Amino acid sequence: MEVALLGGGFASQVTAGENRGATLRHEFVVLALVERPLVPSADGKTLRADFTLPAPTVAGAGREAIAAWVTRRGSLAPIQAAGGWLP
Repeated sequence: MEVALLGGGFASQVTAGENRGATLRHEFVVLALVERPLVPSADGKTLRADFTLPAPTVAGAGREAIAAWVTRRGSLAPIQAAGGWLP
């Protein structure tokens, strides 16, 4: 299972190239990411993953969201995903 803390509301000024002088807006920037295995519960009926997200290395997000997804071991294709904005 992977879990990402996402940030939105970022802006950057382009200083070179054809977009010089433009302001680019950025949403869903990954601020922290963890990967944990799913393990069976004591009764074997459910799977769970315990995790703590590290502190973001980028400051200044106007809003934050979380996204989580499950993949089969060795595959990048998600089989279940969920996410939402944080208060």
